Amino acid sequence: MFDLISYLAGHGFEIEVAWLHAEGALTHRGHWRSPDHFARVARLQIISGRSLGRLIIFPQALWLPFKAKRQHDIKSTLRFLGLGFLFRPSQTRPSTQTSSCDGTLTAQRWSALPTPEETAFFKKRLRAFRPDAVLLNYCWLAPLLAGLDNLPSAILTNDVVSQRLERTPGLAPDPATPEGEASLLTCARHILAISEDDAANFRTRLPAHSVINAPKAAEPHIISNPAVPNRVLFVGGLNDFNREGILWFLSEVWPLIRARNPQAVLHICGGIGSTLSNVPVGVVLRGRVPDLAIEYTEASAVIVPLLHGTGVKIKLVEAASYGKAIITTPVGLQGLGFLRTAVVEAAQATHFADGVLPVLSDLALQQKLSQTVLQQVAAHLSPDSAYGPVRQALSVSSR
Repeated sequence: MFDLISYLAGHGFEIEVAWLHAEGALTHRGHWRSPDHFARVARLQIISGRSLGRLIIFPQALWLPFKAKRQHDIKSTLRFLGLGFLFRPSQTRPSTQTSSCDGTLTAQRWSALPTPEETAFFKKRLRAFRPDAVLLNYCWLAPLLAGLDNLPSAILTNDVVSQRLERTPGLAPDPATPEGEASLLTCARHILAISEDDAANFRTRLPAHSVINAPKAAEPHIISNPAVPNRVLFVGGLNDFNREGILWFLSEVWPLIRARNPQAVLHICGGIGSTLSNVPVGVVLRGRVPDLAIEYTEASAVIVPLLHGTGVKIKLVEAASYGKAIITTPVGLQGLGFLRTAVVEAAQATHFADGVLPVLSDLALQQKLSQTVLQQVAAHLSPDSAYGPVRQALSVSSR
C-alpha cells in the first residue's frame, strides 16, 4: 500500500491515510511520531489520536489510568464506610459487534467489517479532508463506501482472502467465503489485484466489474559491492506461511547444504525470527534490521522456501529488484510467472539444496541469474506499468 500511495503522491495526489486500528504499542505509550519517509508521502490520522503535525498524541493513554485510579479510590472509600453496596462489581463486556452492508450484526475479528467507532472516524476524516477518491486496504473495509457512489473508489485486495482466511460461523458477508468476498468487492468502483492470477480470479467471479492488475512495483537496484561468499538470506514477516516455510527449510534443506558446504551461513531477517529457537549451526537470526539493502547486497543467494501462500510474494519481488540469485518453491512464484526463467525453482528438499549450492560456489552463475532477473524486473515491474492504471482510475479534475 505504501508503495502505491508513494507513486500517487509523486504524480500530484495529496494523500491522507486514516488508520482505523492503532497498534497497542502506540496507544499505550501515549504518543508517536510519523516516520520521515511516510510523512513525505502522506498525512497520517489515527483513530483515537490527535495530530500535531507529525506527532500523534493518544489522550486516553493519560486519561484512562487517571480515571481508573480515581474510581478505585472512590470504591475503596465507599467500602471502608460500609457503602460498597452502592456500586456493582464490573462485568465482562460483551464482544464487539459490527454491521455489514445489509445491517447484519457480526462478531468482531481482524478481518471484521468496520465497527461503529471506525465508521464514525472515517466519516469525520471525509468531512475534514474532502477527498476526490478513496482507496481501501482489504475488502472487509468496503462498507465504509456506503453513500460515496460519486467518488472514484478502489479496494487494494493484496490477495484473494477467501483462499486463506478461516470462516467464522454467522459472519455475513464473510470475506473468508468467495461469495462474501465478492459481495464486499462490489462496493468499490475498481478492484486492484496484486497479480494477473488474482485478477483473473476476480474477473471470473465479477465479470461486469473493473479489475486492475496492480502488482508490487520494483525498480532495479545497481549493486557495486560484491556479495559475501556463501551467504544465504531469508526475509520474512511474522505469519504462518513464513514460519511453515522456514521451518521446512531448516529441518529438511539446510542440513543437506551444510553437509556439502560447511561454510554456508544463513541470515534470517524480519519478525519471523522471533518465533524460532534452537536454530541449526550456521543460522543467524538478525531480527528486524534498519536497512535491508545491506542484507540484500551481501547475500550470495536469497531463498523463498514457501510451501503455501496467496497473492504475490513481496520478498521475491524485493530480492529480484536487487538482482540477487533466487531459489524458490513454485508457491513463491505465484503471480510472478515472468520470473520463472530468471530464478531457480525447486519443490523438493533435495532439489532445493541442489539449487542453492551451485549458486554459492559459482560466481558466473550468480551474475547470470542477476542479469536475467533485473531484465525481467525492468520489463514487467516498473512503477508506471504497475501503478499507472490505478492513477488513471482514481484521477479526477482538480477542485
